Amino acid sequence: MGGRDGGAARRSGRRRTHPLLVPYADLTYEEQETDRLPALETVKLILLYGYTLGEPAPHLST
Repeated sequence: MGGRDGGAARRSGRRRTHPLLVPYADLTYEEQETDRLPALETVKLILLYGYTLGEPAPHLST
């Protein structure tokens, strides 16, 4: 399997990186849509089951 640069995809366990994991903003519009649509459908399903979504509670430092 090739990476985005056309070379062999190489994972680095030490650096915890992988060439296929890139910032969302670096994806093409089509690649973003591939990620966006399932996420949107998941939110719709969560709401359909009666759950609500909101801001997380503030983190209390100890």
